[in-house]
Amino acid sequence: MIKLQCQFFKFLVVFSLLAFTCKQDNNEKVIKNTYAVVIGIADYKYENTAKDLKWTVNDAEKFVSFLKSEKGGKVPVGNIYVLKNETARKANIIKYAKQLFERAQEGDRVIFFWSGHGTQGAFVPHDGLYNPETGKAYNLLYFSDLKDIIKSAKCQVKLIFADACHSGALKQNTPKDIKSQSRSLNQNSTKINDVEVAVMVAARANEYSLEYNQLKQGVFSYFLIEGLQGKADLNLDKRITIKELHDFVFKEVKSYNPKQTPNTFGKFNKNMVVSNL
Repeated sequence: MIKLQCQFFKFLVVFSLLAFTCKQDNNEKVIKNTYAVVIGIADYKYENTAKDLKWTVNDAEKFVSFLKSEKGGKVPVGNIYVLKNETARKANIIKYAKQLFERAQEGDRVIFFWSGHGTQGAFVPHDGLYNPETGKAYNLLYFSDLKDIIKSAKCQVKLIFADACHSGALKQNTPKDIKSQSRSLNQNSTKINDVEVAVMVAARANEYSLEYNQLKQGVFSYFLIEGLQGKADLNLDKRITIKELHDFVFKEVKSYNPKQTPNTFGKFNKNMVVSNL
């Protein structure tokens, strides 16, 4: 059931890696182009299904600003699709995300960023609907939908950042996982020719992702962007890896909201670079 009445947000999907060079097994891989789909939903069509949010669109806009910046890789406007509020309907998300990601070729990277309501195993688009009489939900963006979108990209590097309640429920059948308690990555890196998918989410399956007026953002999105902009560079080598980003976001979010546990999982090299400074 998805009667979403929490103030939360953002599952993020969450996928943000920007023009960078990463090394795997002593082989250097240069990212040629970045394609990003960025979604922020504050205004929901059906109030009985999902209450309106406050700072989710701000999360999306700040993430886009980061992608366009020098540290974000100066991603061209034409490589970023932004869907906000009423434009972020399920059909539109699938249509435009596939359209953009199909442009990605070997050596490129795709990013899917989500800030909005989430429920068990799915995101709630603008037109998501729950019928309490039948107990059925309509127009949800399930993880199976997201996997179909991601498959349309021919590149090796694929990222999802999701700031949403219950976003950790997307972790079903995932071969590798960053354990939240230890904040340590699985030590087995993927082979060079394997498709990489890194998923960083705001909360566990049974947790809510919160937004704060003081930050004017969701707490996860705020620290995600802060980390990518440089604060996650724990060893000061001017390169932020997925592990460094996870450790920074985990620590800061838990400090701000102890009831929210960011998680990172998927098939990826723990030393994959997500930002060059």
